[in-house]
Amino acid sequence: MANTFSATVSLACNAIVELDDAILPAFGERSLRFSGFSSNNVLEAGDVIFVYAATFTSGTTLDLTALQDNLFGTQDLTGETLQAILVNNNSSTNNLTIAGSYPILGGTLVVPPGGKLLLYKPTTTAVSSSYKTITFSGSTSYEVMLIF
Repeated sequence: MANTFSATVSLACNAIVELDDAILPAFGERSLRFSGFSSNNVLEAGDVIFVYAATFTSGTTLDLTALQDNLFGTQDLTGETLQAILVNNNSSTNNLTIAGSYPILGGTLVVPPGGKLLLYKPTTTAVSSSYKTITFSGSTSYEVMLIF
């Protein structure tokens, strides 16, 4: 039986603003609730080629044409396009810088200490010999998930 990958990439934001008496004095309920700012993107089994997830304690460069995966061995993702990336910077003091030859939003990204980054369809560029590396530097504790 072949391995089958699928994913649901979700992003939601629900915010509450508590108003003081000066702003809204005549009402008992002084909360404004913002919801509905959400996106739920389902990638079916035929849409997802590979899911990579790893935790790192130092800088690293991922070669997408020879991606080392502990569970599935070396993966060559040539011709595939990154569909989603999730990064958790667990460091409390160091930024995590994301760069490399593979264009994610066209340039260098910085995730601040304690920050999280989720990008859905961040590029239309396929992995190739010219566009194949993603480099992570700065943080000493971070997690990465890549969905192709």
